[in-house]
Amino acid sequence: ILTTEHLLAMGCTPELARQIMTLLSERKLAEDYIRRGERLGMTLLTLLTKVGIRHVAKAIGGDVNADHTFISYTSVTILLGSIFLFLAFLNIPVGKAPAKVVALLSPATLGVYLIHVHPLVFQHVFRDTFAAFAEASPVILSFCVVAAALGVYLCCTIIELVRIWLFKLLHIPQLAALLDKGITLAYRKVFER
Repeated sequence: ILTTEHLLAMGCTPELARQIMTLLSERKLAEDYIRRGERLGMTLLTLLTKVGIRHVAKAIGGDVNADHTFISYTSVTILLGSIFLFLAFLNIPVGKAPAKVVALLSPATLGVYLIHVHPLVFQHVFRDTFAAFAEASPVILSFCVVAAALGVYLCCTIIELVRIWLFKLLHIPQLAALLDKGITLAYRKVFER
């Protein structure tokens, strides 16, 4: 079990060790991951990176929010956290009905991500769209954030499912395979003599 003493023995300052243990207890990662013994090291590394960057920024007198690069929506630490969260849920058994929903929605997930993080969508669709939420009470704000996230997810999922359907209708996968085969043959003729 990871304790404050272990972190201190690894060279962490008492303040940093306290922050790490607080993060682990707040998110219940320590309890769940230590008990199961799965993926703790990588998740802890992601959290340590975040806490470490914040600690260094604070220590050098900078703005504690200057580490935004590592916590932004498209940062490496968020990507790693997402991967480890996926791995944590990978072996959870589900019934037949939820499995059908997952099978329907899973092909669209990459498209959903690519659509809603595209710079044009961020700049022209989302820019100031949710600014009014900032003035709401915490309860209303919580509801609005969840509703907005679900709305964005549903819109992007519909767009991506329509794209998948159109690609099948227009036989794009077969065309892509044919083009790939032709390009591979041309490459071999030119470069592999």
